[in-house]
Amino acid sequence: MKRIEILGLQTIPEIKQGDNLAQIIVDCSNNEIGGLKDKDIVVLTSKIVSKSAGLIRKLSGVRPGRKVLALTFRLI
Repeated sequence: MKRIEILGLQTIPEIKQGDNLAQIIVDCSNNEIGGLKDKDIVVLTSKIVSKSAGLIRKLSGVRPGRKVLALTFRLI
């Protein structure tokens, strides 16, 4: 019988630009679940990948363009 089990890692720290995401995941999985095994599937969110790659912006630094503002006012 085949079995599917979904486990969420609880000890992943706050990710910063330049962090070695793969090593962090391997270390956390070793500590929490005895490591990754053959045929395991690892799923990551785009947010954690973007943070490690430094692809984030502060919302206060984002200025919406005219098209966005026009669309927003149509939706209100």
